[in-house]
Amino acid sequence: MKGRLIKDITFFSLAEAFAGIVYFFFILVSARLLGVANFGLFQAVMGIYGIMFLFGHPLKVAAMHAVATSEDRLQPFVLGSFLRVALLIGGAYFVFLVILSPHLAKILHTNSLWPIIWVAVLLFVSTFLTTFYGGIQGKNLYLFFSITKVAGSLIVILLGVALIEMGFGASGAIVGYAGSMAILTIFFFTRRKLYNFKKGFYSIRHDMVPLARPLAVTGTHLFVLNFPAVVARIHLTEDMAGLFGTLFSLRNLVMPFAMAVVLPLYSRTISKHVEPRMLHKAVLLVLLLGGVFIVIGLLCPEWFFITLYGGEFVRASGYMALYGFALLLHMISMVVLFHDAAKGTFSFSLLLIPVILTASLIILPGLSIWKIIVVHILSWGLYLACLMPYKLLVLPKTYKATTLPRDHQGRKGREI
Repeated sequence: MKGRLIKDITFFSLAEAFAGIVYFFFILVSARLLGVANFGLFQAVMGIYGIMFLFGHPLKVAAMHAVATSEDRLQPFVLGSFLRVALLIGGAYFVFLVILSPHLAKILHTNSLWPIIWVAVLLFVSTFLTTFYGGIQGKNLYLFFSITKVAGSLIVILLGVALIEMGFGASGAIVGYAGSMAILTIFFFTRRKLYNFKKGFYSIRHDMVPLARPLAVTGTHLFVLNFPAVVARIHLTEDMAGLFGTLFSLRNLVMPFAMAVVLPLYSRTISKHVEPRMLHKAVLLVLLLGGVFIVIGLLCPEWFFITLYGGEFVRASGYMALYGFALLLHMISMVVLFHDAAKGTFSFSLLLIPVILTASLIILPGLSIWKIIVVHILSWGLYLACLMPYKLLVLPKTYKATTLPRDHQGRKGREI
């Protein structure tokens, strides 16, 4: 791989590698300090966070899209527009979760409202911060983004572990994330050259149609990835939900690196900075990443779990290879979806396949860890299986029907 794309991926990957290691170490420490049942609660609540970010994280992708396609002089105003929307969405998240906290605490089998309330705080600050990240990536400032990403990860582990040791349990772990993001948000507020609030909702008004694609793609990704952790806490025993929470936490080993591939691919495709065979290179990278995960799951899963999590979690090792295959299909689908979203060649209707199958977990009888993972595999497996016929048969006809012939001067002709 040559050119600027490889530099962006290198900066992003190094930062994600460091931050991923720190975050994962924080999870390992949290698992040992909290125990199986409380760790399951922690992961289930973070699953709620991921699902609620159905609009927060896509706003980051949308901001990246809008900033990347704007003139340099307009970029601060475009980012300012998205930041105002982010504050509104974050406030709505906070109010919504606080109102629902008694009901959510009941179905998650916890006597405390604080884990839910702190997730509400986390959603508020992270919606703003990740939108800012999107603007920075849209400007291709990946070195600046990488530095702040590393700093944030260090704050999380220092604050989160201290609070867990002080007896705050799952709430302390969540406050670690929220506190880190609050500090970075204050820092970004001081960088006034990056944003400007004066022109209202300029980009939101003018770019709503193209923004629907990254919103739909990112929302689907987050829902399919996070919803199983919440369902596990609702329907499985606390110990079994904790074991699945351990598997769910393993996503932190691969997903940050997958995003390090996906987001530069998307921003460079949408801004027309295209290099030869970018999609193939991106798919190859996630294949290698997922393949390493699966090999570990086949060869030494028990040693892996005992070494990292402790003997209390070793029963989850039997599911590692299968869960790795589910994550592999998930990452391949992410790469293809974001690439097609940038080019405007994906189908909204096909996205219903993984969403409907994942949502069916809530009513699936006799739910188990095996069934949860198999549904995850089927969700993306069927999507990819349907994608090729769509690209070969449906997409060419759609393109032909919506494209008018041009005359010899390159102007569009009129339909007769």
